[in-house]
Amino acid sequence: MNGYFLMKKIDALELRIKEQQEQIDAIEKRLKQREPSKRFQPPTQSEVVLYICNDLQKLCGADAEVFAEKFIAHYEANGWKVGRNAMKDWKASVRKWNIEQFNKQTNATITNGKFNSTNAERIFRDAQNLG
Repeated sequence: MNGYFLMKKIDALELRIKEQQEQIDAIEKRLKQREPSKRFQPPTQSEVVLYICNDLQKLCGADAEVFAEKFIAHYEANGWKVGRNAMKDWKASVRKWNIEQFNKQTNATITNGKFNSTNAERIFRDAQNLG
Protein backbone atom coordinates (compact mmCIF):
# COMPACT_ATOMS: atom_id res chain seq x y z
CA MET A 1 0.00 0.00 0.00
CA ASN A 2 2.95 2.38 0.56
CA GLY A 3 3.98 1.92 -3.05
CA TYR A 4 0.53 3.02 -4.26
CA PHE A 5 0.61 6.31 -2.28
CA LEU A 6 4.19 6.90 -3.34
CA MET A 7 3.20 6.53 -7.01
CA LYS A 8 0.28 8.97 -6.52
CA LYS A 9 2.62 11.54 -4.93
CA ILE A 10 5.09 11.17 -7.81
CA ASP A 11 2.29 11.63 -10.35
CA ALA A 12 1.06 14.74 -8.50
CA LEU A 13 4.57 16.19 -8.35
CA GLU A 14 5.14 15.50 -12.06
CA LEU A 15 1.86 17.23 -12.90
CA ARG A 16 2.85 20.21 -10.75
CA ILE A 17 6.27 20.41 -12.45
CA LYS A 18 4.56 20.32 -15.86
CA GLU A 19 2.19 23.17 -14.88
CA GLN A 20 5.06 25.28 -13.55
CA GLN A 21 7.09 24.68 -16.71
CA GLU A 22 4.11 25.86 -18.79
CA GLN A 23 3.93 29.02 -16.68
CA ILE A 24 7.66 29.62 -17.15
CA ASP A 25 7.32 29.13 -20.91
CA ALA A 26 4.42 31.61 -21.03
CA ILE A 27 6.42 34.23 -19.12
CA GLU A 28 9.46 33.75 -21.37
CA LYS A 29 7.24 34.14 -24.44
CA ARG A 30 5.83 37.43 -23.11
CA LEU A 31 9.33 38.71 -22.36
CA LYS A 32 10.50 37.90 -25.88
CA GLN A 33 7.51 39.75 -27.38
CA ARG A 34 8.40 42.99 -25.58
CA GLU A 35 10.36 45.51 -27.59
CA PRO A 36 13.81 46.12 -26.25
CA SER A 37 14.08 49.50 -24.58
CA LYS A 38 15.62 52.05 -26.89
CA ARG A 39 18.40 54.33 -25.75
CA PHE A 40 17.67 58.01 -26.03
CA GLN A 41 19.00 59.61 -29.19
CA PRO A 42 19.06 63.44 -29.28
CA PRO A 43 17.10 64.75 -32.26
CA THR A 44 18.59 66.63 -35.14
CA GLN A 45 17.35 70.10 -35.99
CA SER A 46 15.53 68.77 -39.05
CA GLU A 47 13.73 66.13 -36.95
CA VAL A 48 12.46 68.83 -34.58
CA VAL A 49 11.36 71.04 -37.49
CA LEU A 50 9.52 68.16 -39.16
CA TYR A 51 7.82 67.22 -35.91
CA ILE A 52 6.65 70.80 -35.30
CA CYS A 53 5.48 71.37 -38.87
CA ASN A 54 3.98 67.99 -39.79
CA ASP A 55 2.87 66.32 -36.58
CA LEU A 56 1.98 69.27 -34.37
CA GLN A 57 1.20 71.74 -37.17
CA LYS A 58 2.17 74.66 -34.91
CA LEU A 59 5.01 76.45 -36.73
CA CYS A 60 6.51 76.23 -40.18
CA GLY A 61 9.31 77.76 -42.14
CA ALA A 62 11.85 80.04 -40.51
CA ASP A 63 9.94 80.17 -37.21
CA ALA A 64 10.15 76.38 -36.88
CA GLU A 65 13.87 76.43 -37.65
CA VAL A 66 14.52 79.09 -35.01
CA PHE A 67 12.42 77.19 -32.48
CA ALA A 68 14.34 73.99 -33.23
CA GLU A 69 17.68 75.81 -32.84
CA LYS A 70 16.64 77.17 -29.45
CA PHE A 71 15.21 73.84 -28.31
CA ILE A 72 18.35 71.88 -29.22
CA ALA A 73 20.71 74.54 -27.83
CA HIS A 74 18.79 74.58 -24.53
CA TYR A 75 18.89 70.82 -23.99
CA GLU A 76 22.45 70.39 -25.28
CA ALA A 77 23.53 72.94 -22.70
CA ASN A 78 21.69 70.95 -20.01
CA GLY A 79 23.07 67.58 -21.11
CA TRP A 80 19.66 66.47 -22.44
CA LYS A 81 18.25 66.44 -18.93
CA VAL A 82 14.81 67.47 -17.73
CA GLY A 83 15.47 68.77 -14.25
CA ARG A 84 17.79 66.17 -12.73
CA ASN A 85 16.54 63.27 -14.84
CA ALA A 86 17.79 62.16 -18.23
CA MET A 87 15.40 62.95 -21.07
CA LYS A 88 13.44 59.95 -22.34
CA ASP A 89 11.21 61.50 -25.02
CA TRP A 90 12.23 64.68 -26.83
CA LYS A 91 8.84 64.95 -28.54
CA ALA A 92 7.13 65.30 -25.16
CA SER A 93 9.57 68.08 -24.30
CA VAL A 94 8.76 69.88 -27.56
CA ARG A 95 5.05 69.67 -26.75
CA LYS A 96 5.74 71.08 -23.29
CA TRP A 97 7.45 74.19 -24.67
CA ASN A 98 5.02 77.03 -25.30
CA ILE A 99 5.07 77.03 -29.09
CA GLU A 100 2.11 79.40 -29.43
CA GLN A 101 3.90 82.08 -27.43
CA PHE A 102 6.97 81.59 -29.61
CA ASN A 103 4.83 81.98 -32.73
CA LYS A 104 3.58 85.42 -31.61
CA GLN A 105 7.12 86.83 -31.60
CA THR A 106 6.94 87.97 -35.22
CA ASN A 107 8.16 91.58 -34.95
CA ALA A 108 11.65 92.70 -34.09
CA THR A 109 11.58 94.56 -30.80
CA ILE A 110 13.86 96.65 -28.64
CA THR A 111 13.86 95.56 -25.01
CA ASN A 112 15.94 97.32 -22.36
CA GLY A 113 17.80 99.16 -25.09
CA LYS A 114 18.77 95.94 -26.91
CA PHE A 115 17.51 94.79 -30.30
CA ASN A 116 15.96 91.31 -30.33
CA SER A 117 18.54 89.59 -32.55
CA THR A 118 16.59 86.34 -32.97
CA ASN A 119 13.71 88.13 -34.64
CA ALA A 120 16.12 90.23 -36.68
CA GLU A 121 17.74 87.07 -38.07
CA ARG A 122 14.34 85.62 -38.94
CA ILE A 123 13.25 88.83 -40.67
CA PHE A 124 16.53 88.90 -42.60
CA ARG A 125 16.08 85.28 -43.76
CA ASP A 126 12.47 85.92 -44.74
CA ALA A 127 13.56 88.95 -46.77
CA GLN A 128 16.23 86.87 -48.52
CA ASN A 129 13.65 84.25 -49.42
CA LEU A 130 11.34 86.87 -50.94
CA GLY A 131 14.05 88.49 -53.06
